[in-house]
Amino acid sequence: MTAIMVPRFAGDRQPFKKVIAAALLATSLAALSGEALAQETLRVGVWALPQGRGNPFTARAVPSVLTWTALFDKLTVINKQGGVDEMLAESWSTSDPTTWRFKLRDGVKFSNGEIFDARAAKSTFDWLMSDAGKATSVGGSISTVASVEADGNTLVIKTTRPDPILAKSLSVVMYVAPKAWADMGVEGFSAAPVGTGAYKVDSLGPEKIVASANPNSWKKRSNISTIEFIGLPEPAARNQALLSGQIEINTDASVDNFPQILAAGF
Repeated sequence: MTAIMVPRFAGDRQPFKKVIAAALLATSLAALSGEALAQETLRVGVWALPQGRGNPFTARAVPSVLTWTALFDKLTVINKQGGVDEMLAESWSTSDPTTWRFKLRDGVKFSNGEIFDARAAKSTFDWLMSDAGKATSVGGSISTVASVEADGNTLVIKTTRPDPILAKSLSVVMYVAPKAWADMGVEGFSAAPVGTGAYKVDSLGPEKIVASANPNSWKKRSNISTIEFIGLPEPAARNQALLSGQIEINTDASVDNFPQILAAGF
C-alpha cells in the first residue's frame, strides 16, 4: 500500500516551511510506486485551498503554493539543499552589482498556447511593480527590483541596490499568460488561471481544484493525467481520508498519526 505523508512543521518559519513543504511534495510525487503512478488521478489532501484561488501573487507560503506549483513555473526554484536551481531561466549572471541577466528557456508555452519569452516575463513584473501589484504578497517581496527589460530571450533586471540573493528571491514569482491576464482581469484570471506548469485547471471550486495534464508543458510528461487538490481543514479528516484511500497524499500529517498509519499497512 502506497501513501505519502508530508509532516507538519512546528513554529512560525513560513519561508522555510514554504520551501521545504513544496520540495517534499515534489519528492513525494517522485517517490510514489509504479502502481500509484500508473493511476490516472492523484488526490492530494491540503488543509486549505488558495485564498487567492488562481491568482499566484496573493501568497508566498503553504498551503497555496502546493496547488500553484502544479499550474505555474518560476525563473528559479529552491532545491532540497536550500540552493537555487534553474526552471524557466536556464542561467543567470550579473554584469555589475545592480544588473542581472536571466537567459530564459526556449520553446515554452502557456497552457492556452501563448508563448513564454522575455516579453511575457516582463509583463508579469510590470504588473507586480504597479500599485496593485506592490500591494500583493509577491509584489512586496521584490521591492529591490527597479526596472525590467526584455533583450531577445534574456530578461534584464536592474535593482535599486546590490541584491546578491535576487535569484533566490525570484523563486516566489510565478508567471502568468500576459494576454489572458490582460483580457480577463485579476478576478477573471483568478477563476481560470493560465500558466506554464505541468497541469492546467479544469475546475476551481471552494472545496476542490481539479487539474489535468498540460499538453503544452515543456516538462517531462507524467503518467498522472489528473490531480485533485481537496480541501480538508481538519487534521483528523485528512488522516482518515488517507487511511480510507480517499487521498494518496496528505500534505500535513502529524507525527502523532504515524503509528496509526504504519499499523494500517502503509
